[in-house]
Amino acid sequence: MQRTKGFTMVELLVVLIILAILVAVALPMYFANVNRSRASEAVAAMGIIRQSIRDYKISHPAYTYPTFIASNAITEGIAAPFETGIDVNVGVTQYFSNGAYSVSTGALTAEPFNTVNALNFVITSNGNVDTNVACSASGTPDNCSMKAADVKAAGSQIVAKMDNSGTIWVNYSNGISGKWTKY
Repeated sequence: MQRTKGFTMVELLVVLIILAILVAVALPMYFANVNRSRASEAVAAMGIIRQSIRDYKISHPAYTYPTFIASNAITEGIAAPFETGIDVNVGVTQYFSNGAYSVSTGALTAEPFNTVNALNFVITSNGNVDTNVACSASGTPDNCSMKAADVKAAGSQIVAKMDNSGTIWVNYSNGISGKWTKY
C-alpha cells in the first residue's frame, strides 16, 4: 500500500495550537510596547516643560510655585502665566499637541502621587483632552499632533504625570484609578 505525502489532521492541529499560543503571548506584549512608545513622546515633552520651570526658578528665586503657575495650563505654546517669560512649544508632534499638557500645584497628593511626595508641581499630559489638536490638511496649525486620534481612541487613552523630582507615572486607561504604572 502506497502512502500519500502530506500532513495529517493531527499535525496541522498541533501547528495551529502552537501558533495560537504564540499569538496569545506576543500580541499583548506588542500593544504594551506601542503604548509605551506613544507615551515616550509625552514624557520627553514633560521633561522640557519641567526643565523650563526649574530654569525659571533659578533665575527668579523670589517667586513661589503656586503663584507662578496661575492659569494651570499651557496654552498657545507658552507656560502660564504668560508674562513669566517661559516659552514651551512642542510644535508639530505625532500624538500630543501643546493643548494636551497642563501644570498644577494644587492637591499633589492625588493619585498616582498619593504614595510619594510630589515636589512643588505636577505636569500632566492627557491625550484624551479636546485641546489635543489634530493636524488638518488645510491651514495646519504649527502646534498640532498628526495622530492625536491614536491616543484618544478607546483602549489607548494615555495619561502621563511627572512631578518636579522627575517621577513619572503613566496610565493607559484614561486615568482610571488603580491603573497607574511607574514609567
